[in-house]
Amino acid sequence: MNVTLILGVTLIVVGGAMILFAQIANKRAEAAQAWPVVQGKVESTEVKRHSSHNPKTHHTTVSYIPVVNYSYTVEGSSYKGSKLTFGSSTYDSTTAHNIVDQYSTGSSVGVHYDPKNPAKAVLEVKAVGTKMNLIVGIVFAALGVVLIALSY
Repeated sequence: MNVTLILGVTLIVVGGAMILFAQIANKRAEAAQAWPVVQGKVESTEVKRHSSHNPKTHHTTVSYIPVVNYSYTVEGSSYKGSKLTFGSSTYDSTTAHNIVDQYSTGSSVGVHYDPKNPAKAVLEVKAVGTKMNLIVGIVFAALGVVLIALSY
């Protein structure tokens, strides 16, 4: 089978998945704007360091993930959460620390929870990282279409 065709199809599938992921996160954030809000308490915060090493290039990429653990109560039931937003994104160290610095341990926070499933909650009703996923997904899909066209 033609390698160009296989690569083209692969790029379309990966690009489509990235576009879908971005759209789902955006829809969830939009729906969450109507969720009820209860007062919760920040239990702890941290910035997780994530490193990824490419053995071919011997290059290590380091990124940081802000984590805010919080507790909240809905109709007498207690819950714990750590989801800040919809979507996923990593940051440089300064940005990640600035995000967790907005949430001091012991402070009160507004927790947006899903009324159909109160265990699902976020602190901010926005989607992060979706613009980049959408752009890269579109580029991948477009390249895939071009490669398929060239393979014929």
